[in-house]
Amino acid sequence: MRRGQSAIEYLLMIALALVIAAIVITQLIGVKGYAKEGGKLTARGESQISSELSSMISSSG
Repeated sequence: MRRGQSAIEYLLMIALALVIAAIVITQLIGVKGYAKEGGKLTARGESQISSELSSMISSSG
């Protein structure tokens, strides 16, 4: 009886560890997604500023 209970407890601990790992991985992928989106936004802003500066330089010269 005790041996069977130990096996069930062990399986439940493994299942819980897998669930926790899945949640952590999902959260990390979400953070990575936000980082990618922020990088794209920064790149867009930089290119827009660069093009406006280029147009200002070419119009003044």
